[in-house]
Amino acid sequence: MGTRSPRRASTSAPTSVGAASVGGMGLDFVAATQAACARFAALARTTPHDLPVAHVPGWTVHHLVAHLTGDHVWALQVLTSREAPASGLRASRRRGAALLDQLDTVTADLLAALAAAAAAPDEPCPNFAQGDDGRAGWWPRHQVHEALVHLWDLESVTGDHAPRDPVVAADGVTELFETYTNRYPRQRLARPLLLRSPAYGAWRVEPAGAPGRVHAYAVADDAGPADLIAEPDVLLLALWHRIDVDDPRLGYADRADDVRAFLRGPLTA
Repeated sequence: MGTRSPRRASTSAPTSVGAASVGGMGLDFVAATQAACARFAALARTTPHDLPVAHVPGWTVHHLVAHLTGDHVWALQVLTSREAPASGLRASRRRGAALLDQLDTVTADLLAALAAAAAAPDEPCPNFAQGDDGRAGWWPRHQVHEALVHLWDLESVTGDHAPRDPVVAADGVTELFETYTNRYPRQRLARPLLLRSPAYGAWRVEPAGAPGRVHAYAVADDAGPADLIAEPDVLLLALWHRIDVDDPRLGYADRADDVRAFLRGPLTA
């Protein structure tokens, strides 16, 4: 999502699968990434690039397309070289039709690389959650969630939001916690919280000992009274700061201020 380096390792447990089972259902991350990228590319060709992305101050559709294109270039470089790059991702410098053509080309190459990674998930490959000890299978899982959050950004400009697979969204919550939240200091957490998406998952967030640090992980859906209940795609958007903490789709229990403070914290890159 931002400037990232695979050399930095997370405190979370590694994820080394190219497909996962969530709620008893298998996920094909490569197919899901392909679908998300195809919709993104189609919208990028029909949406004026000078329109603002309201929830990302200073960004237009051009910045969004250039960012995802740069992300694909960056991820492809890591997957093909199996080496950590010297710098984080950089947005593409192309514009207009040249940018869209680059997006199409690099997306096709990335999808092929992701398919290869999913077929051999335990091969060594750096990433910015597991550092230099990372595995190739981390990438297919991460890239689908990267593509989906930016697809939502672009859909927000058009007002045309496609339905999200709740199983994929629930996995996105777990992946976010594993990849980002445990890495960033200055978290705002006064007490342990339980977040729940009924029938799709639950997650516990606890202070990790050091000030400003948290430990977040998936738990059983019946793990106790929830502090926040929401559909998995809504919870994911809140964690990504894509929707306001007072969005009516977020169902708070008692002591809602504690949950709102956590959601407002520096959860991601």
